[in-house]
Amino acid sequence: MHSKLGEIVIMVFWLGSEIIYGQQNFLLVDSCPHNKTEWETRRQNKSCKDPLDYHCAAIESTQKFGEICALPALTFAGDCPVLNAISHNLNYKNCTSDEECPKESYRSDEIYRYPLCFSIFKPRNWPNAPDNKGGLGSSAIIIVVTVVLLTFTAVCAVVIYSKRKRNFTRKERSKESEEISMTEQIKNKEIEQFINQQATLQ
Repeated sequence: MHSKLGEIVIMVFWLGSEIIYGQQNFLLVDSCPHNKTEWETRRQNKSCKDPLDYHCAAIESTQKFGEICALPALTFAGDCPVLNAISHNLNYKNCTSDEECPKESYRSDEIYRYPLCFSIFKPRNWPNAPDNKGGLGSSAIIIVVTVVLLTFTAVCAVVIYSKRKRNFTRKERSKESEEISMTEQIKNKEIEQFINQQATLQ
């Protein structure tokens, strides 16, 4: 049982790593598209699998940009999507410019509407202190929840399978025991009849 459980857990975490890879599909690029036409062209080239969609954003605390495939998320007014410098997951930072920052909510895959979000210079456009409102980022949270649910489901399946197997084994043993008992009774009865017949003949 323990070996099977270990194999299932390993399989689940492998699946989780595959989900993470598919979620990110990270690629370092020189720049992000600044209009819808360029965005659509890059989007087609990226070929993200539904429900994931193309994203391009600045990598926080660097002068670099990256492309990933991620679930589109609602970005609040005044925020800009960025990529975590380590995990490359989608994160969000507060924009400090009074004139060019997003003034309304928008989808994370429509960042091209706000070119200022591609500016990563400090301290003019970004606050000095870290401000990750998204924590791990919505994409990372979805991945973690998925892996946890898959692990929990796998463990439950193993427990249910083990209980059913034990119950089945007990029933089989009980059935075998009953069959043996009946066979012994028949044999005893036959022996008794044989002895009675012999006694009658004598």
